[in-house]
Amino acid sequence: MRRVLSLIFVLTIIFGMPPVSGTVSNPSEIDNELDDLIALANSFIQRRTEALISSEGDYSPSILSNDGAKESSQLWNSERLALAELDARRKVLGERGEAYTHSDTTLTLVNTEIESQRVVLDFKESSKLYYAKINGDEPEYTSWKALRQFVFEKSGEVWELVSHELIDRGPAPINEPTGVTEGQMRSSLNSREIPSEKRIRRVRMIMRLVLDFWETLRKWLRW
Repeated sequence: MRRVLSLIFVLTIIFGMPPVSGTVSNPSEIDNELDDLIALANSFIQRRTEALISSEGDYSPSILSNDGAKESSQLWNSERLALAELDARRKVLGERGEAYTHSDTTLTLVNTEIESQRVVLDFKESSKLYYAKINGDEPEYTSWKALRQFVFEKSGEVWELVSHELIDRGPAPINEPTGVTEGQMRSSLNSREIPSEKRIRRVRMIMRLVLDFWETLRKWLRW
């Protein structure tokens, strides 16, 4: 028994196998379906990021599904609100000259918990949003990393995605809704924004103060 446990530990270190806990009635069946669960999680995040790129009509959000897994109707009902918030975020940012053309998203599986009727998958998300060159001075892209957890439960012959959770403690990434309305987004951005004319006057005032200081210092040195 000790030799078996040692072999499992060595294989985990060598091949980077994600830890698995719980009991499985048919391990080979779970292994075959795991790809479907991973693909659904990836589609879930891609759908969110797409909401920041194009309007709802362009990317046609709908309940996600593939051969072995689907999004539960309960989760979809809450996710519709999340997508609406992200679409509003896209609109507000676009009004201020910030838009995106496409994205790259990679989910890396970091932890797996498998039971007979329940699977929990933890992923590290690595995403990029590429800027549309509206002003000409935008960087190539904005990027972020986040830890996410997806919970699947068996429903008949398929697995259902029943919950998703951001498990990072830091600031929420741009594709994560925070419960902010479109009006609150505008108010927040307006409170931080300095109109261009006011900014120019402020810079000129600072330059004038610096020049006056050097002129006073030059006269004092002459004495």
